[in-house]
Amino acid sequence: MGIAKLKPLAIVLVLAVVALLAAVGILRRDDFEAAQLPTPTLTADAVPSPTQLPSPTTIPPEDIVATVNGEPISRMEWETAAKIDAALNELSGFPPPSAESTLDGLVNERLILAQSDVVPNAISDTDAENRLQALLKTRNIDENTLSQTLVNTGVSYDDLLARVKRLMVMESTINRVPDKTDHATWLAQLRANAEIGLYQPLAVSQVANIATSQPKTATPTLPGVEEGSTCSTCGKKATATPTAPAPTPDLPVAPLPGNRAPMFALNRLDGESVSLEDLRGKPTIINFWATWCPPCRQELPVLENTFKTYREQINFVAVNLRESSGTVQPFADKMGLTFPILLDTDSAVSQLYQVRGIPTTLFLNANGVVVNRHVGPLDKQTIEGYLLPLLTDEN
Repeated sequence: MGIAKLKPLAIVLVLAVVALLAAVGILRRDDFEAAQLPTPTLTADAVPSPTQLPSPTTIPPEDIVATVNGEPISRMEWETAAKIDAALNELSGFPPPSAESTLDGLVNERLILAQSDVVPNAISDTDAENRLQALLKTRNIDENTLSQTLVNTGVSYDDLLARVKRLMVMESTINRVPDKTDHATWLAQLRANAEIGLYQPLAVSQVANIATSQPKTATPTLPGVEEGSTCSTCGKKATATPTAPAPTPDLPVAPLPGNRAPMFALNRLDGESVSLEDLRGKPTIINFWATWCPPCRQELPVLENTFKTYREQINFVAVNLRESSGTVQPFADKMGLTFPILLDTDSAVSQLYQVRGIPTTLFLNANGVVVNRHVGPLDKQTIEGYLLPLLTDEN
């Protein structure tokens, strides 16, 4: 994979574009610009280096942003990574990355580092500094420019060096992948087989520049929520925004707002096949979840109540990831779930819908057009903010 083929956010991972590391950035795209984490509130001085980050056992549940195969990613870790990514993008001549892109990169890092028997701390500071200097030289970046950029973005030199160490381990791990294996496919498979849970809603706020040392106040936007109402998920005032445009035959197919939702067919728990094509004519909610996912379990009662309240007016399908009916049916019985559950046993549909973590929920209008996409858990007010406009939409 050549340099010219890399997307800007791939360069976030390293100052110079190493060809093999292109696979690391392949999933760090800006496909979900509207899906962003709440604005960080810590100042640059308050963000610790990765070596000072709390261990998994000491992270309070409310500070967990996501989990990767059971290992938590804390808000503090995300904030540190966001600042480093902003610094690297500035050095590479690109704008700061989106919040979800940074989180996506942390997930990729966890998955790749888990394939290595070498830990980043095993790399000496001297080796990391030599690699950093070599990377700076290839990008024609002098030390004064680097220093000023780190000051501008609130990144310490130790934080940057720790990132270089992780990249060096990731590079060596990718180098061991057989030559005939496509690295992007390899990484996509790691993600497809991973249990990635998202504990924070990623679609309820517009993030100001993460890199600035002075936090900015963001105005959350929930499509369809009445102006001035309170969003219980984000704790701030919501602002009404327009819904997706009316469908036309030439709309592209993609799992993103303003596009026609990709077609799929899956079996229910009873073995009966359900096709998305069969659900036209009513607004449709598609929720991706799994029994192992704590934030999914958190929102299931809300989804069940929504289904019972609006079942005559909407279609609702809960797509379970990679679990059998023998696992899901007893769980559904215990939870008292009555909405249709479909089994995506091989993750084909979740990959088609670019599900990077669960829960992820899409809201479609009666014509099968994606109006909203919400990444992370939902509460009652948030889900109704998305749903109610669809019930009055004449398109």
